[in-house]
Amino acid sequence: MSVPDLLHRYATAIDTRELELLRDVFTPDATEDFRRLGTKAEGVDAIIAFIGSAIERWSATQHLISNIVVDGERCSCYFVAVHVKPEGGLFEVGGAYYDRLVHTDAGPRIAERILEPIWER
Repeated sequence: MSVPDLLHRYATAIDTRELELLRDVFTPDATEDFRRLGTKAEGVDAIIAFIGSAIERWSATQHLISNIVVDGERCSCYFVAVHVKPEGGLFEVGGAYYDRLVHTDAGPRIAERILEPIWER
């Protein structure tokens, strides 16, 4: 799997709510720092649990990934995430992911991720 494919799999896992796909994205001991939400999840099980609880309140989500830059074990990209409210309307947020990658026999995996929001509406 290429790095862009890895980043797209993250978005697909969330938007399809097939969160077990995140096991193909993160290392077992990965961390994800959800700064805007004041949470840091440690371990892929905690990441899956947190994302699951965070998205359950939305009718649907769509995460778009762009501007991917890979520099050795470091990777960054922009995201725009659209969240559909159950009562109608949207919540949108844009920002960046900052990752530290490790290379495994199965391809790259995220060992550390920071989610840095830039704007929301």
